[in-house]
Amino acid sequence: MISDQPKPTNSTFLANLKIGTKLLLGFGAVLLTAVGLGLFAIQSLEAVNEAAMDVRDNWLPSTVLVTEMQSALQDFRIAEARHVMAATDAERDSVEAELKVLLDRTRKLRADYDPLVTPGEERGYVTSFDRDWSYYQEGGKILIELTRKDDSDNKAEHFFAGELRQRFLKTPGVSSQVAF
Repeated sequence: MISDQPKPTNSTFLANLKIGTKLLLGFGAVLLTAVGLGLFAIQSLEAVNEAAMDVRDNWLPSTVLVTEMQSALQDFRIAEARHVMAATDAERDSVEAELKVLLDRTRKLRADYDPLVTPGEERGYVTSFDRDWSYYQEGGKILIELTRKDDSDNKAEHFFAGELRQRFLKTPGVSSQVAF
């Protein structure tokens, strides 16, 4: 038994389109996807560019200043050691003049660094540095007094190598553990 009725077909919108129209729709979909990905990439690159500008404008100058400050602090400590070892008052006077120059250099570097400090954790490091560096400088004044006195029992050397050393190492930014 053969029926004269046509077989039902699953006729869809795409099945009824010509091949040229189907190709045009396919390439259009690929083009829209490519444009969407391009816009997303541009937006993402803007965020990367902003991060790179922050590194260039803030973090790199901060790193340079912190490194210079660490160097100045080390130079200050070395000059204090030379003061302890100085044999004459003239040598001590010369080293004290150098200490003043190094202290001014440290203050300038610290002032230059302040505008680059970010709020939060970094600000906490800087506050700790300021507090501990002031405490260290008080010890430096004691050291100068001890070296100017008759020091037959080496109090200045013991103070420099003991308590003052501990104060120095406690100052953030001095050791490699904490660099602001």
